[in-house]
Amino acid sequence: MLRIQVIPRGDENFYHILRQKIDNEAKTFVWAGKKKLRLRHVQPARGGQIRMRDADGVLVADTFQGDQIVGAFIAGLAAWFPGEIAAINIQVLIENTTK
Repeated sequence: MLRIQVIPRGDENFYHILRQKIDNEAKTFVWAGKKKLRLRHVQPARGGQIRMRDADGVLVADTFQGDQIVGAFIAGLAAWFPGEIAAINIQVLIENTTK
């Protein structure tokens, strides 16, 4: 699983900004559920879903069921919000299989 953190420039709540963008303007991403916490790409070839949450204004997004959606998601963020993003961090989460 990959975790993406989007750090906003200034005091804006990036999670709310992104939700508004997807609700009103996005054509390549749609909500996968009624609660609007999971995002999916409209092209099946991208595969997977992104589960998003707010962490004090920082967007935290975890990928599920495939990581090909990550490239499209990050490209969309860079195109939609060139002045609002201070940093995008990507973490690879490795599950501990030994107990």
